[in-house]
Amino acid sequence: MPTMLVPLDGSALGEQVLPYVQLLAAPLKAQVTLLHVVTDPEHEYTITTDNSIALGNERSMRWARQQLQHWLAQRREIERYLDTQAAPLRAAGIEVTLQIELGSPVATILEVANSCHANLIAMASHGYGRLRRWASGSIADQVLHSAARPVLLVREGLRRPAGLLGRILAPLDGSVIARYVLAHALTLTHGAGAELAVLHIVAASIEEYLGAGATLVAQRSALRDHVAQAYAAHFGPHSAAQARIAAVIGLGNPADVIIEEAARRDVDLIVLANAPDTGALRQRTAGGMANQIFHAVDAPLLLVPGGR
Repeated sequence: MPTMLVPLDGSALGEQVLPYVQLLAAPLKAQVTLLHVVTDPEHEYTITTDNSIALGNERSMRWARQQLQHWLAQRREIERYLDTQAAPLRAAGIEVTLQIELGSPVATILEVANSCHANLIAMASHGYGRLRRWASGSIADQVLHSAARPVLLVREGLRRPAGLLGRILAPLDGSVIARYVLAHALTLTHGAGAELAVLHIVAASIEEYLGAGATLVAQRSALRDHVAQAYAAHFGPHSAAQARIAAVIGLGNPADVIIEEAARRDVDLIVLANAPDTGALRQRTAGGMANQIFHAVDAPLLLVPGGR
């Protein structure tokens, strides 16, 4: 069964990803792992066992017992918090496991993602690093930049999903990574019975665009046929025949076209390639495509690296 890894730091921002996790878990037929990483440096070396306590002098043993009790109380509090966050997911029939780890947030998230063979990491983010807690934009950015698996990013303040996953937008540029984008988009489309709009952007002049009506019709038809064939290969001809697929040929700056198309169709999710030059959400790449889209659209991004 696929696994969605959801790191939570106890902040309201981090929790904003949970409605979208619920939205995607059913179409992906996924179980969910809620992860909390304890980052308190004071206690990184104090997680002890009863056996280790017995090895020190009386003063050190007393201190170690106090630290152990502090850690156990802290762990119980974290477990209660994760249980509370898991309750709506479990009520929706989603299998949820809880995990508490100690360490550096980014490294631990990536390690747990590898150990539990997560198919997707889901996080909320400002898109910049000014948060009090570790669900900050910088942490989400580092995870996105380092993870060899898709990352779902939900922007702070994004509208809650209405219910079902209704419309998905997948920009395709003909590259190798676009195959993986399409594969993920098709899986979600099929699982949710959603409408899929595939978008190919033409960098032609407006004069060429207006004078090439027949060519654009042919391009749209070819793009739709390509997606329908891929759908049939994944889920069979009958399912492909019933699929709701729209092919769109856009003109202009890719980020602007994607933003406009997402707004026009009121999409619930954008599945986008996480290429090296567009994947980071750091301020120093504020002009990057993913960064512009992330801050402009009223939908989360599922960023897909090549080969996953």
